[in-house]
Amino acid sequence: NLKSLNASDNSKITHVNHLMKLEILNVRFNTCGINNAGIVHCINLKSLYASQNPKITNVNHLANLEILDASFDCGINDAGIVQCINLKSLNASYNSTITNVNHLVKLEILGASYNCGINDAEIVQCINLKSLNAMDNPKITNVNQFAKLEILCASGHYCGINDAGIIQCINLKSLNAFNNSKITNVDHLAKLEILCAVGSRINNA
Repeated sequence: NLKSLNASDNSKITHVNHLMKLEILNVRFNTCGINNAGIVHCINLKSLYASQNPKITNVNHLANLEILDASFDCGINDAGIVQCINLKSLNASYNSTITNVNHLVKLEILGASYNCGINDAEIVQCINLKSLNAMDNPKITNVNQFAKLEILCASGHYCGINDAGIIQCINLKSLNAFNNSKITNVDHLAKLEILCAVGSRINNA
C-alpha cells in the first residue's frame, strides 16, 4: 500500500513495479539502483524525483505524472518527456539535454537555471507558468508572454533577463534579481511583494 518511497542513494532497491499504488518516488543520485525497467509499471506515479540519476531516461508511460525533477546529470532528455502532457512542475536546471517544453501547456512551475538547454523559443507556449527559475541562464531573455507569472528568479551575472524582458510582467509578486546588473527598474511591478536586489542596479524600489 506504499504511496511514497525515497530510494535515493540506495543501490539495493532496483525495481518498484509491484508498488501499484505508488504516487511519489525519489530515485535521486547515480547510486540509486532503479532504472527505466524498475518503474515501467508504476503508472500511478504523480511525482518523480530523478535528479542526478542517469539510469532514468524515459518517463513517457507515466501519464499521471505532475511533478518531475530531471535536473543535473539526469538521463531524461526531450524525447523522454514528449508524452508527459500533464506535467505541472518540471525542474530541468543543469540539464542541457532538455531543450523544449512547449508541449507542456499545463506547466506552472519551471526550473531552467544555469546550463539548462531551454531558451526563449522553447518555452513560448508555456502560457500557464506561475513560477520560473532562470538563474544564470543566458538563453532565457524575455518572459513578457507569461501573464500569470508570479515568481521569477532572474539572478546571477549570466542571467539573460533585463528590464525589457519583464516590462509586461505586471502580476509578479516575487522577484529575485540578485547579482543581475541588467535589471534596473521595477517601478511597473505594482503587485511586487518580495524583491531581492542585492548586487543589482535597482534603486529606489
